[in-house]
Amino acid sequence: MQKERLFIDLKDIRGRKYGSNAVVDVVIFVDSAFIGVAHDISERVEEVLIKEHDVFEVHVHIELKIKN
Repeated sequence: MQKERLFIDLKDIRGRKYGSNAVVDVVIFVDSAFIGVAHDISERVEEVLIKEHDVFEVHVHIELKIKN
């Protein structure tokens, strides 16, 4: 799989066990120029964590990164 440049920064990531499963909460900053595709970016983050890192459930929270 080709690596993608998603124009995001990681603010926070927390994981916990739910039985024998991993559940992850992620907060990412998305560049304000990409706000129109922020939902697509969050879905991609979820997909990668689930498929490539065997995470059971992912919650992605998006914050807008505003350039000064």
